[in-house]
Order: sequence, then C-alpha cells, then structure tokens
Amino acid sequence: MSEANQADNKKGSIHDDAAAQKLGFKKAFVPGSVVANFAMPTILQHFGHAWLECGWYDFNFVSPVYIDEEVRTVCDDASGVFTCRIETRAGRLCAHGTAGASGSLPPLQTEGQTDDASVFPRAVLGTRFELDIHIRRKDAEPLLTASHDKSVQWRDCVPPEHLMPIALHMIDFKKLPTDGVAHPGSWAQHAISVHSQIHCDCDYHIVETLAEKGISERTQYVSFQFHVFDQGDVEVAVGRHKCKFLRKLDGVEG
Repeated sequence: MSEANQADNKKGSIHDDAAAQKLGFKKAFVPGSVVANFAMPTILQHFGHAWLECGWYDFNFVSPVYIDEEVRTVCDDASGVFTCRIETRAGRLCAHGTAGASGSLPPLQTEGQTDDASVFPRAVLGTRFELDIHIRRKDAEPLLTASHDKSVQWRDCVPPEHLMPIALHMIDFKKLPTDGVAHPGSWAQHAISVHSQIHCDCDYHIVETLAEKGISERTQYVSFQFHVFDQGDVEVAVGRHKCKFLRKLDGVEG
C-alpha cells in the first residue's frame, strides 16, 4: 500500500493532508476503493472465476490507511461465512467484511438514529442521479496498481470496486446539502453484487439514489444505492456506499 495516493490532487478531500489534519488525523487517507480492492485477489482465489458472474462483498471501513503503511488481508471461512479483514502490519484493523459467490446484496444496515426532519433536512431521500459510462482498460489500471492486484481475470473485465469512485463522483452534493457537519467526509462502507461480468470498452448506464441518512455517535451519514445496466438495459450490478461526516460540536469548526 506504499503506492502513491491516487486522490492526492483532490484538495479539500480526506485524501489531502491539510484537510485530513484539520479533522485530527495525522495525514491523508489512501482511497477506500484501493483499500477494498486489496482484498479482491483473496476473494477471487477463494471463490474462483464464478465470482465474476454472481459474487458479492460488503466491507466496512474502520480506520484510515495512510500512504506510508503496508496492509495485509486476513480471511476465514471456518464458520461457513467467508470473512475478510484488512489490517496494518502492526495489527490495526482498517476494514472488515464478508463475501460470497451467490445471493443478493445484503440489506441496508441502519445504525443509530434516522430522522428525516433533523438529519440533512435539505437532502431528500430518493434523489436520483444518472450517468452513461464507458470504461477503458487503462481507466482501471491505477486502482489495480495501487492495490497490488494482479488477478488475471481483469484482463477483459472491470474490477467491481472501480465502480465505487464513479458512483461517488456522479453525485451532485449541491442537490444534497450536508448541513451541520465538518467537511470533508469519508467512506464508511462499500457493498456490491455482480450479476454478470463487467467488460472493458463497453457502454453502461448507472442510476443512483440517496437511500438512507442518519446519526451514529459523533457522525452523520448518507448511504447511496446504484444500479448498473448494460446496453440492453439488463442489470449487471447493484452497489451501495456510505459516507460519514463528523458532526459539528462546540468549538469544532467545519
């Protein structure tokens, strides 16, 4: 994980040293898409090529991965459920989750209080965004390089995690004002379920909506769900990502 921060040019984001330090962290975060994709080689090794047709994973981000840290993937299926942890060499947990080779996306896991009247009151549930995309092979290469993913399956296919930053960046937060929190925010959870292979150099259409908002301890969060369709309007994947923001407290400026 010692590769260059893919998002260090996004000034004011959590991937910018100054913005991260303003929130009390020691430096910028490695992007969540890189952290999550670090587990993909192990998932594919366990489930095989079939995972690309019907696989899913659900990851929760617990603590940052900084640019100078190395991480490792620790997996276990002793209980019959494939679990995965991403941790630093010192043993600090950065992310954890589950994966499978069949089934649908796990349901939204509401945490804490959800109150539409007080949580981001100007962000309306169901707000919709749409985007047409064409992913070239070279578009996914930076993610694979940064996460040390050399899986042969990606010669013709797009890593599902590559869809996450696309889904994030298609959101117009001017239409979903996040009031009462300290910016920037950071990803807290990623989940995706694939129904067929997502191929390079093909056209797809993404429909994304605001699915959830709420309060959890010192944070407020929003969750988005997106659906990916091929040119025949067949759904090839459904995904979800949660963004958390520190709530403004007395003496804390956003």
